[in-house]
Amino acid sequence: MAKISNRKKETIAVTAIVQETYKEGSYLVAEIPTGDKAPSFDGQITVFKDDSERKESYLNDVPTQVKGTGVKTFTVGNRKFPLDIIHYQNYYKRGGCLLLVVEILENTHTKIFYKQLLPTELNQIIKQWGHQRTLSIELRPLEETTLYSVCRKFIDQMDKQPRILIENNQYTDEEYEKLIFTSLTFDPNKGGFQDIFNHDFVQFGLKNNIEYPIRNMRIDSLAVANIEKIEINGNVFEVMVKTKFSPPNITKLVEGCLELTFNENGNKLNFTIKEIKSLAAQLKILPLLIEFLKSGEIKFADFVGKISTVEAKKYLTDLENAYSLFLVLQKLFSELNVDENVQFGNNDNIDREIERIIDVMVYKKYSGFKVENPDNPSFFKYKIGDIYLILFYSPTSEIKFINAFSQQLLDMQITMVMNDTKDEIPISPYILLEKETLIHAKNLDLNFMIQSFNSMDFEKSDQLFGTVNNFCLVCLDAFDQTNNKEILRLPLFLLNKLQEHISDSLIKHILLINLLQTNYRQNGELTNKEYKELMILKNKVAPSADNMELIFCINVLLQSKKEADFAFEEFNDEKKELYKSFPIFSLYEKL
Repeated sequence: MAKISNRKKETIAVTAIVQETYKEGSYLVAEIPTGDKAPSFDGQITVFKDDSERKESYLNDVPTQVKGTGVKTFTVGNRKFPLDIIHYQNYYKRGGCLLLVVEILENTHTKIFYKQLLPTELNQIIKQWGHQRTLSIELRPLEETTLYSVCRKFIDQMDKQPRILIENNQYTDEEYEKLIFTSLTFDPNKGGFQDIFNHDFVQFGLKNNIEYPIRNMRIDSLAVANIEKIEINGNVFEVMVKTKFSPPNITKLVEGCLELTFNENGNKLNFTIKEIKSLAAQLKILPLLIEFLKSGEIKFADFVGKISTVEAKKYLTDLENAYSLFLVLQKLFSELNVDENVQFGNNDNIDREIERIIDVMVYKKYSGFKVENPDNPSFFKYKIGDIYLILFYSPTSEIKFINAFSQQLLDMQITMVMNDTKDEIPISPYILLEKETLIHAKNLDLNFMIQSFNSMDFEKSDQLFGTVNNFCLVCLDAFDQTNNKEILRLPLFLLNKLQEHISDSLIKHILLINLLQTNYRQNGELTNKEYKELMILKNKVAPSADNMELIFCINVLLQSKKEADFAFEEFNDEKKELYKSFPIFSLYEKL
């Protein structure tokens, strides 16, 4: 093409911009003279609210630089244009600049590209590329929008990105109350949702009602989670799907464990079961996956994936066997009263652990199943991933493992033999459960446990006190780690029962302390009546130095930190360490 002089290119480019200001709905006045110009700026575009151009209609001026460039053919999509770094620095000092690059054909037809350069992005450019002489910037075709819209969005963001907020911002991302993303160019109604990856966003952080500009960025991936209907071979599966868009890949994570990845470039679909998340999840994804591999096609709302049924055949047998296994586990979980949605956690051996528990509990195959003390009946913790199932082991029975929370166990009539008197006192076997069991066991049946406590002989509470009280402290420890208030039902029942039958005064005091610290955890506070009980007890035991342990506990519950500190300092080192292991100490630490 014949070479166009710089003067002519400049005139053609400015004329093209001026013509845009004349379009309907563009309340703009271009003040872009040709010839001599200020450094880095060719002029400005004045923006009004309406076509009157009166001073009441004035909004602001947009600093502008116009570049004309001759081309053989117009650029399709976005284009880049190089600028000296000094221009970016000058734009930043001015508060931003609207860069307009005009492509010019030999016949003088034009195509305009734009870039809204605002302080947040300019600050990043100067910090990261300030050591260079030039830097190319990406511009978008103006035909996707209007010059008026571009200018209105520019002045809106120019106001929101003052240099003082950018330069004096000392907050980290974690310190903001909320992160906000906004784009000057993205319109989901035009390019569709997935077009979001082709646009720049400005990130703001909200702190004390002020939106701080943080950075200019482009989103490289985006995840959306919702309930989707998937169609396979005429069957509809309604499942939770997390969709991650990361061009050219679309990844569907079904029920948190089945991952399907579709590559748009290669039109290829891959799948993998990332983890055995829960029984409920497996019962949803396995029939879906089996049906997909049989039919070779899966339909989501936003794409259709296909796979060779010949290639799929090698997976079918294993998947069908796995599905059968989980159906048996579903029946076992129902018998053990385990929630199907409980998550197993991360463990490479979950499938083997499931097979083993089914062998033992369903098919009564005990070979190779190790018990620590095989001659003694005991509770047995069976682990699947991160969860526990509590079973009861009975070595002399034909069925050696049963649900630990079943009538069969209560029918065994377990007793506790007292060392001094050799008396046999009926007790609940659950008094022997450990804190770890109370926290992690997923078949824990609190109602059944409380029912079993009724079989205990509370007429002999003086003898039961030590064992029962220790279990109550274990329950409080378990609550402090889990915040599961249901666990508190156990000590509340037992401590109240003991209170009804205990005659020893010191034990009565200890019971009151433990009952009130349980109530405090249950309700978050003590009642006026309970405070009064503590004050009465404090006045009663205070005169004796032998009661310093009681004084410490009372002051903790009264939330009298200074007095609790004083009492604790009266303990010797051994007693301090002992009390650090008690639940009362966790309340003390929160004073």
